[in-house]
Amino acid sequence: VAVEEFKKRIPNTTLFFMDTSYRASSFVVRVINKIQRILTKQVKKLSCIDRNELYYLWLYTNSPQPAKWQQFIHDICEKYKIDIVQVEMPWISSFILSLPDTVRKVYVHHELAFVRHALELRNDPDNIFAQTCYKHTLISEIGMLNHADHIVTLSPVDKRKLEENGVTKPI
Repeated sequence: VAVEEFKKRIPNTTLFFMDTSYRASSFVVRVINKIQRILTKQVKKLSCIDRNELYYLWLYTNSPQPAKWQQFIHDICEKYKIDIVQVEMPWISSFILSLPDTVRKVYVHHELAFVRHALELRNDPDNIFAQTCYKHTLISEIGMLNHADHIVTLSPVDKRKLEENGVTKPI
């Protein structure tokens, strides 16, 4: 029902749905679950890791999206000769890397993750882990943006901060 309503409200739009019916074999699931249990036990043994550190780590880690999802996006772009794709949000910016070279990549920046991280560091300036996460975020965010063809920011202040920190693509 929601899809039909969407099509009525926004005509001339094509929606693509990824097949999510794939299920890993029971052996693969058991191996993954075992690894998760082992890692969880090891993390619990490390007294230096607390919730604040996990917050910094998970909120700002920019990791590649699942392989099946990246392949799906790539294949749709090639099959339908899509020429421009808009990407948003720092934690999924790795999609820029999985798009075909023929696609113009436009990144719309709503919030600079490295700036948010820097503001949070004011509350805990001596936290080495938080500082490391900030630096990682800065490097990965700027690097990823330099793989886009165009960047859109919502303020001139954000544009200036991106340029000052090494973005070389048109903003």
